[in-house]
Amino acid sequence: MNDNHPASQGPTRPITVADVLALPVLAAGQPKVVTGMPFLDRPVRWVHITEVTDPASFLKGGELVLTTGMPLPQDAAGVRRYVAELADIGAAALVIELVRRYHRAPDTLVDACRRRDLPLVTLAKDVNFLEVTQVVHSLLLGNQTEAMRRTQRIHEAFTALTLRGAGPEDVVRAAADMSGRTVV
Repeated sequence: MNDNHPASQGPTRPITVADVLALPVLAAGQPKVVTGMPFLDRPVRWVHITEVTDPASFLKGGELVLTTGMPLPQDAAGVRRYVAELADIGAAALVIELVRRYHRAPDTLVDACRRRDLPLVTLAKDVNFLEVTQVVHSLLLGNQTEAMRRTQRIHEAFTALTLRGAGPEDVVRAAADMSGRTVV
């Protein structure tokens, strides 16, 4: 197998918070990372738009949470609880649009996100959240499809080796060729 064979390329790299922020559809909102810069390499499993006070009840972890800020509680304890729920469920980041309710991130929100290592990103301009979800979900599904294709090609290659009675040396060589790594 040659190095250009798709099965020899490593697994598709997960899409990270930083990757999503760099997408033109989100970059148009002029994103600013307020807290959590060291955590922008977190993988994004999904994008979730929410305008409820208990968003974690709809999440499974790894979501980039988009909000206009309208549902944020007025009191500091409520804001801390909101952020704690997101952090506890494993949200990848919180993105808040500073257009409708807020024109700067509330100090209690910034402090709560900083304390819980939850990246907080503000958007200075209006962004179509539906377009963001469509673009990111398309990328995520494309990654999953490519991973499935690569898995199928690997399965077919090893099945062919087995059916033709390949010895251990042939199997090890094929594994090394496909992975681009030394296999012992």
